[in-house]
Amino acid sequence: MFLCNLTAPELPAFFAGVAKKTKSKVGHCRVLILGEGTLRNAYIKELLMAGIDFDYLSRTTLPNQSWYYPQVKILLFPNCNYMCEAAFAEICKSGLPVITTPLTGIFKQNVIHDRNGYVLPLNQDIWANHICDLLKNPSKLATLTRNALQELPDYN
Repeated sequence: MFLCNLTAPELPAFFAGVAKKTKSKVGHCRVLILGEGTLRNAYIKELLMAGIDFDYLSRTTLPNQSWYYPQVKILLFPNCNYMCEAAFAEICKSGLPVITTPLTGIFKQNVIHDRNGYVLPLNQDIWANHICDLLKNPSKLATLTRNALQELPDYN
């Protein structure tokens, strides 16, 4: 799993809740966090208290964050902001299935529900159920990954 920024519009508390619910359903949850923001310390504390296994890397000190994308299975993007097209292009190149919300800008236009990801309401249980389904069904995850690579050929 992956999260961009640790600020209110990116909803890190929602993301942490989804991670906790995923862990309770499958017994573990490993999270990669690439980001910075005003909620970083509170967010990390929440993950530690919940026993979530995570790696944290600051985007400001990374020479190339796109190197990490292939190490992630699913991008969770519960963002209420518009994401820049360049960052989206990098993510698409990696073939990451995206779980996002209808509130998000560019993802709303490019994530095709149940084809290259999911567009879901902001409900932690719904997100955790979709994540668990993908983690328990590697062929479904592979199909979404393959579709994500094919959806935007201009970026590849």
